[in-house]
Amino acid sequence: MPSFIYAFIYSSKFWHSRNTRFILSSLFSFFFISSCTTQKITISIADFVHDLDKIDKFFPKSFIANNITYKSDIHFNADEFTYLVDIQKGNMVTANDVKKAIYYLGKKNLFKKIVLQFNLSDLHFVLHGRWTLAKLKCTGLLIGKDAYRQYYTMQPGEPFDIAKHNDACNSIEQTFLHQGYCDGIVTSDLQKDTKTKTITTILHLQRGPQYTIGTVTLKLTSPTTIEKKSDNMQQLCKTIKSCFLNSLAGHTYNKNTIREKTKALHHYLGQKGFLQPTIELQEKIIRTHKKVDLIFRVHVQHKNYFAFSGNHYFSDTQLRNALLEFGSSASLLPTPILAQELQKMYHDKGFWHTTITSQENTSQTLFTIEEGPRATIKAIEFSGVQHFDKEQLASNHFLSFVRQKYFDTTYLKQALDSLLAFYMQQGFWQITVLKTDFIPHEKQHNWYTMRITLDEQQQTYLGTAHVPGHLEAELYLSPLLHTTDSNTQNKQIELKSKNKKKNLNNSNNIPFNFILVQQQREKLTTFFTKRGYSTIQLKPKYTQQLKEKHCVIDIDWHVTLDTKEKRFGKTIIQSNSAFNTTYIMRELAYKEKEAWNQNALKKTINNLKELSIFEHIHLQQDHTYPFDNEQPLILNIQHDDPFEVRTRAGFALRQLSKHFVFGGVTYTAGGTFLYKNPFERGDLIRANVDISRSHRTVQLQYHMPWFFKWPVRTLVQGYTNKHVQPGTIDELKHVYDVTQQGFLLGTHRTWHYVQMGSTVGIEWSKTEVCDDCQYHAIDETHIANAINFAPQLLDKNIAYLMIEPSFFINYLDNTLKPTRGSLSVISCKGMFPLSTIGIRAYLLKIMAEQSFFIPILPFVIAIRIRIGHIFHEQFYTINPTERFYLGGAHSIRSYETDMVPPLGKITNKSSHISFVPQGGKSMFSVNLEVRFPLYKELGAVLFHDIGTLSTSGFADIRTKNVVGGTGLGLRYDTPIGPIRFDVAFKWHKPDPSITRYAWFLTIGHAF
Repeated sequence: MPSFIYAFIYSSKFWHSRNTRFILSSLFSFFFISSCTTQKITISIADFVHDLDKIDKFFPKSFIANNITYKSDIHFNADEFTYLVDIQKGNMVTANDVKKAIYYLGKKNLFKKIVLQFNLSDLHFVLHGRWTLAKLKCTGLLIGKDAYRQYYTMQPGEPFDIAKHNDACNSIEQTFLHQGYCDGIVTSDLQKDTKTKTITTILHLQRGPQYTIGTVTLKLTSPTTIEKKSDNMQQLCKTIKSCFLNSLAGHTYNKNTIREKTKALHHYLGQKGFLQPTIELQEKIIRTHKKVDLIFRVHVQHKNYFAFSGNHYFSDTQLRNALLEFGSSASLLPTPILAQELQKMYHDKGFWHTTITSQENTSQTLFTIEEGPRATIKAIEFSGVQHFDKEQLASNHFLSFVRQKYFDTTYLKQALDSLLAFYMQQGFWQITVLKTDFIPHEKQHNWYTMRITLDEQQQTYLGTAHVPGHLEAELYLSPLLHTTDSNTQNKQIELKSKNKKKNLNNSNNIPFNFILVQQQREKLTTFFTKRGYSTIQLKPKYTQQLKEKHCVIDIDWHVTLDTKEKRFGKTIIQSNSAFNTTYIMRELAYKEKEAWNQNALKKTINNLKELSIFEHIHLQQDHTYPFDNEQPLILNIQHDDPFEVRTRAGFALRQLSKHFVFGGVTYTAGGTFLYKNPFERGDLIRANVDISRSHRTVQLQYHMPWFFKWPVRTLVQGYTNKHVQPGTIDELKHVYDVTQQGFLLGTHRTWHYVQMGSTVGIEWSKTEVCDDCQYHAIDETHIANAINFAPQLLDKNIAYLMIEPSFFINYLDNTLKPTRGSLSVISCKGMFPLSTIGIRAYLLKIMAEQSFFIPILPFVIAIRIRIGHIFHEQFYTINPTERFYLGGAHSIRSYETDMVPPLGKITNKSSHISFVPQGGKSMFSVNLEVRFPLYKELGAVLFHDIGTLSTSGFADIRTKNVVGGTGLGLRYDTPIGPIRFDVAFKWHKPDPSITRYAWFLTIGHAF
């Protein structure tokens, strides 16, 4: 304190006041005591697990927390701090509680150190953040930039390391150079967010022009003895240029291409006898001409050319390549060793009488080969086989080997491996092949009978399996002791009849097989994992004993488990940005301290994916947690860019059938704008626009993951749609179009197999005659009568209150390609006019659908039943878009889209009749399919479709109104679903002018 202040205090009258001296003394005493009692401890996050031991010495055994506060130099949500620290004000706190708090904060991966200040039961956390990588962006390239992202080894959320950053930039520049972009440079822009201490890295990739190869020069050198033969050297130089180097000139510069040419040149020189060549490459970059000149310096040593004569089965190149596998030492090895290598090659192919002689001179080694006849195996004999039928063994394992025209060691090894694998599967674990003899045929000297001598040893069987102390697990394991796979069952039929009685004496009749042991281990692991145990040690103890003259192995599984059942701990969220974690925590399908459930983790991942706002989601267990039996989870998420624009354009087919003409092709263009997480609620704003000749769709949507405090997915949408109604036959392509405008509120919630949803909204609907009909001079009344619709409702914009609840039960094993399970759908739609114009157009539409998928390998039986009815007085006042229709690729496939009767007729000015669909008030249909594979991804389907429509109700349906079709189809599986081609034939034609069949090409199964 400055001296003049002391002088002022002691000399002024201020100090002589008694009360003033008492207050100041008390304040000085308080600050002095506080400074003496405040304690600090620093925990380094780099090794915070080991630093946790310091807390035991720093804190008392227990204390009452009067106040819990924190200070952070980076953004850290207070709610998340309270959740992770989990120390309540006024509660008793132990050192272990503080350890847990530090552990959870450290796992956030945001801080480099944590300072704890403890003063009079007040606990204060000082959090020092570290710089982390938020996101990596690459600019400068429209195509191919993702290939360069792999060189950036830092992942979002990791501590930012400038050295790794520079190494990544250098690696990308080197890749540019290797690809021929010699002027390529990488510049970076590091955008720092001081609030979150995150760095967004923007790499500017500038490849520049790709260089070409200019002149290619060869400099060939050799020892003096070789240089004297100048003609040979000139010819070698000419060959190297013409075959390897000249093609490089003018080619795009690429390191990989040059490396391949160099490798091929090295191999060629070896073929020519130069076994120790050295090839050096010198590159000269000429930036003014955007070229790279190459100079190949090739030095060859003493020549030792391998020549062959008398060989027919192997070519000179094959034999020479076999010797060149020795590398440069091939010229140093004695020729008898090289000849033995060649003789082994012939012997493995059945040439058992081959003789090879060699002659050497200064530059060449000549191998003279007499191949002799090639052996043929005509029969297989076994010696030492007691448990199986020899003929069956030969036919099952050596049939392909014997069918080979000549002996081949490769096929013999495959046959023997198959034989030994079969024996081991049958419990003969000590089976050995003692020897293989080849017995010459009496008349044909190159024919042989192969005799295989086996030592089978004793067969062992699987006995009982016990899990001491876990009776429930033992019962869970018991089915494995009484079943075998189909291959094992088929092989057991081959046992000799004299041994069948012995096998029947064994209660299980299962040969001991370590595959079965592994299956038991996996089944036990699954059993205990489902019950929440994380640490599971399984040690099998084998007991071998004789039971009724059979060797049986019993297994006792000794199980060591956690002392406590595993439960969910806290969820630590690691992210690349600052955000409100509340909307993430509420998507968790589990709660802290609940029993462990693996399905809850999968459900959590699916919930987060549904939000569509994350680029990366990864949920994993924290196996380093050193405290109780709770299992913390680390959720690593990366937020996607908040704004995204998607565009699309192309051509589409409105209806692909046998009537396909160019008029059925339409342009299509559109786009989607996304604003992700605008209000920090996990929400999404989406705008969709799609335009084509046949439809126009404009939608503005707001997606909310929760409806206030309820976990219900919510959609608020405003839309304006217009689509033309196709489905006519012959001349007319369009009859009427429908415009729908409005807004709606949709909600749905999903449980494990059940989903419920509802939609409420107001819609303005307008039905009007298309210009196509007006062009043919067809009036509106004629159109209205043809489609059985009240003429007074045409061209009227009618407002409806729309309510539509729905209910789904999904037990399918696969949505795109179901093979088993069932799907149930029930929906109810009510439309109530809000004006007197369409007062009679109200309706209540109910539809139910039930699908079954039954596997009967390799077939899948698929059945779908649909039934629907519209509760309404007069059919002609029902809006055509709300009626039921049948026909098309997903309905009755022997009819064109929507063309199942009843049909109306339209006659134009040329007296040409066109058919138009009227739809129905009641609908019933059944689809039956038999799906089966053909070859790899290709499959086929046989199907029957039956259905009927009625304009008055089910009571008026007659047999003659039921239509159907039979057909077949092809399926080709793709990642987005099967490509489907179906053709079907009608059972009877409603009109002679309508074709007997229809075909469709689309994606996805019919149901």
